[in-house]
Amino acid sequence: MASLTGHGLSDVGTLSGSAAEGSEDAAATAAFNESLKRALASSMEAAAVVNFWQDAGPDLWFAKNPDFDRSFRERFLSWHEAAVRGELAGWLSTPYGALALLLLLDQFPRNAFRGAPRMYQTDALAREMAAAAIAAGHDRSVEEKLRLFF
Repeated sequence: MASLTGHGLSDVGTLSGSAAEGSEDAAATAAFNESLKRALASSMEAAAVVNFWQDAGPDLWFAKNPDFDRSFRERFLSWHEAAVRGELAGWLSTPYGALALLLLLDQFPRNAFRGAPRMYQTDALAREMAAAAIAAGHDRSVEEKLRLFF
């Protein structure tokens, strides 16, 4: 191998690193890519919740509407259950992610489980998450008409 003495390197092999370093780099890259995919999917899911809620608007937010309740339940029940298990806690890191989480924990059960005790089951968790989101200033970073859901 060519010597690179005088440049602080003893041989060309040092430049390319060992095979172990290469596999560590590949593993780190794969882990980063997987993390990025999860973050992007999470962001898109949170946006879907907020967009659904915004599209419904105040006329459906505060009225009894079986079609809206059914649509909300069918589309987001699995995400509500994931939020209850703490699997979506990472959504608290952004304003709209926090809003989506609060909608799933507070508004979703009032629509999806209307008239059943289950509609109040996640109130304490929703209050805890709302307090954290407000402490982070997320409530001040969303549209004014949506701030009341914090």
